Parts: sequence; structure tokens; C-alpha cells
Amino acid sequence: MKMHYLTLSLAAVMAAMLVIVPAAQADEGDGIERLKRSIDELDSLRAGFEQTVLDSEFTVDEVSRGTVKIKKPGRFRWDYTEPHEQLIVSNGEKVWMYEEDLMQVTIRDMDETLASSPAMLLTGRGDLEDSFELEDSGKAGELHWVQLVPRVQDSEFETIRVGLGEEGVEVMELRDNLGQTTRIEFRTIERNPELDDELFEFTPPDGVDVVEQ
Repeated sequence: MKMHYLTLSLAAVMAAMLVIVPAAQADEGDGIERLKRSIDELDSLRAGFEQTVLDSEFTVDEVSRGTVKIKKPGRFRWDYTEPHEQLIVSNGEKVWMYEEDLMQVTIRDMDETLASSPAMLLTGRGDLEDSFELEDSGKAGELHWVQLVPRVQDSEFETIRVGLGEEGVEVMELRDNLGQTTRIEFRTIERNPELDDELFEFTPPDGVDVVEQ
């Protein structure tokens, strides 16, 4: 994953916050109701993930793997381990993007653009129906799909599709304005674990270039 996929990576936090609906509720209501319930009931999450980026011709551009940790409100940590080691972490006020092979850290404020993204929405900020038009797309195979279309005209995303299985969200697909699609699958999921706040802070290592935006 290269840094020009940053926004998609942040948007993937949306999927992470939705991953599991408790089994007793998994079949209650339609997909939209289950989606809303997932947001409300999950305060923190730890999981592994596989992220596949497809170009406009649906050819695989890159497959990334790693782990994600999330804690409401607004805190997240993406550790990419394959094919490159990268880190994207936020304490809710700043976002650090560390590319180890380039020895560079980019720092951004959690500005209005990030605050209105799917990432920030699902980490405890914003309202789902205020930000997206929701459509229950029915079942395809083993998954029940919900489509989200951003209401703002200048969003970087055309559509976001969420696939819900027996254990909640299993797949998420994000299509951007350049025709690229990012598909995220989650594995080894822990709902509402205890996560130390220090996980969501970052101090640049000595000797790296620091770029502030």
C-alpha cells in the first residue's frame, strides 16, 4: 500500500468498527438496521485484515495485510506488515503516517475533511444517515449487502458496499472517483477489548524526515 491510498485506508476504519454483530442479533432486521446496531454496540476492536486494491479494470494492483486497532472516539492504528511495513495511527487529533522504508513520517491534523470521512464517522463521530444515503441491496451468496453513497458532492468515494454475514460485517468494498476499488476482509476479530491509549500515540524515530501538512 502506497501513501496515495491513505484516504482509502482511513475509510477502512469504517469496516473495522462494524465487523461483528453479536450472534443472537445477527438475523434480526434488515441490513441497514444491523449496520446501525454494529456502530452503536462496538466501542473498540482488534483484528487482522487483508486489503486488496483493484484498478479501474478490476485488475489486482496490490494486496496488503496487517492488524488494526480502533477505540472510540476517533482513535485508530493500522499496522501494515505485507508487502511493506507502514503505520497509520491517530489519537483523534493528529494522524501520523510512517513509511519505514522511506524513513519518513507525515503528520496531519484531524481536519474537517478527515472528520467527515467514513473513518471518522465509524470511530464515533458524525451520524450515518446524515452523511450517507443507505440502500439495502439484498443477499448475494452468503452475504447481505448494504450500499452507502456519500451525500457530499466532493467526496473521494462514489460508493461503499458492506457485506454482512452470520458474524456481522465480513467484507467491505470502497470505490473511489478514479475507479479504484479497495476490498477489505477482516479476520481473528476481538470485539471491545481493553486497549491502552498509548497505542494511539506516535513519536517519530530519530533520523527520519518529518513532513507536517
